[in-house]
Amino acid sequence: MTVPAVHRPSHRPLLRPAPDGAGRIDAIVMPASRPAAYLLPAMEVAAVLGCEFVALCSGRTRLQEAAGLADEVPGLSWTLVDLHGGWRGELPPAGTAEMPEAATTRVGDLSLKRNLGLLLARAAGWQGVLFLDDDIRDLSPRTVRRAAAALRPGWAAGMLAEEFPDNSVACHALRLSGREQDVFVSGSALAVDTRLVDSFFPEVYNEDWLFLFDRVRAGQVSAVGTVRQAPYLPYADPARAAREEFGDVLAEGLMSLLHAPRSIKAADEGYWNRVIEERAALLDSVAAALAGGAAPDAAPALRAVAAGRTMLGTFDGLVLSMYLHRWREDLRTWRKFVAAVPAVGSLGGALDVLRLPALRPPAAQASGRVKRSSYRVGSAWRDWRISVLTKPSLR
Repeated sequence: MTVPAVHRPSHRPLLRPAPDGAGRIDAIVMPASRPAAYLLPAMEVAAVLGCEFVALCSGRTRLQEAAGLADEVPGLSWTLVDLHGGWRGELPPAGTAEMPEAATTRVGDLSLKRNLGLLLARAAGWQGVLFLDDDIRDLSPRTVRRAAAALRPGWAAGMLAEEFPDNSVACHALRLSGREQDVFVSGSALAVDTRLVDSFFPEVYNEDWLFLFDRVRAGQVSAVGTVRQAPYLPYADPARAAREEFGDVLAEGLMSLLHAPRSIKAADEGYWNRVIEERAALLDSVAAALAGGAAPDAAPALRAVAAGRTMLGTFDGLVLSMYLHRWREDLRTWRKFVAAVPAVGSLGGALDVLRLPALRPPAAQASGRVKRSSYRVGSAWRDWRISVLTKPSLR
């Protein structure tokens, strides 16, 4: 049976109603790169909920400014991780990251920060975290509580960013052309049960959809409430559409499998070639509609679509099938890596284990740290690899 490769305007039928679980949110984890003021709404929500607020900071997020704001929020327990100089730790090598088609999509350190959030949850012994981007607004504590209640081991619950729509540049252009285009659960506002850390965020556009893929396939992802994303100009830089194209095709193709539904084994080279053909036809139809209409932003949208269309011609079904194979290998490697991370049971100890320099309130620094451990994530990974290579039974 041939799997349809058509673009679907909505993936919401893949979501499941939020179950009545007994989950909780132990921390709001924010990948932060914007000015410190962008962190304040999430800080206030964390204070109301009584959970930790952890910002992984780089770019324009200045730690002293953010600390000053955090000190003004009554009852807030906060930690600001300093990644301005990078991270001294080491994640397991990922075959997907070595593919040039994926490398061109990297923008900043978002994937690293989210993966560090997962490792912090593992080491600190957290039951659940809320990943929240620093451009998300209008998140109510009540919505977070609803998402937390939906969590069970393996589950995730996202808040939909319907305004400003959380879409790729191509999907924004699709909507502008007059066609239907929905939004889906994403990492921008995502509650994750971290008792089971069996997936990671690859270094590719739409890394959050790949993180969620197996959960969606198992019927373990729900949508709970909405949030607002700070607006931006999606067509301002045509290069953005080009950077997104590989990851957009990859993620849309994977989700289309689940609508069929078909096994991931059905995503062979032929399937991905059909996905690319359908994508090319879609972009061409969007360009034709924009060229023949009078929609605002039509001209910059056309340039963005053209940039994406050009990038689409640089890879084929073989590359996508190869990425898929490497990604599944990376998942197995990640799970073994996470299993070696010790659950030290405190945020201070987790920061030490992961070698994360952080700014914390004086009381947290005094009481939250554990005795310095000789364990390091990088050394544990190397020890595991040596073990595999020297024990034939583990090969």
